[in-house]
Amino acid sequence: MNMGIKQIHGTATVYLDGGKFVALQSPDPRYTESMYYIDPQGVRYGVPNAETAKSLGLSSPQNAPWEIVRLLVDGPVLSKDAALLEHDTLPADPSPRKVPAGASGAP
Repeated sequence: MNMGIKQIHGTATVYLDGGKFVALQSPDPRYTESMYYIDPQGVRYGVPNAETAKSLGLSSPQNAPWEIVRLLVDGPVLSKDAALLEHDTLPADPSPRKVPAGASGAP
């Protein structure tokens, strides 16, 4: 007797917490601490240094294991230099170039 799938109808509210700022610490002193911003959709963005984190409004990173963070989708690095690269199209450009000096928004 095939009854089909019973559907549940109603309303629901979904709350997505903001992203998380995490730091990966290595027990090996040869490696420096790595920082990432993880957005609510699970994409990890590299944060190159504390100054950039401060500019982005990020502070007090939570410790996270690399074994878990490495499984997330890798996004671009969040840095001023990365933001100033010019791309010909929206998909990843294999040959980005710096914005010319004197252009709007250039340092």
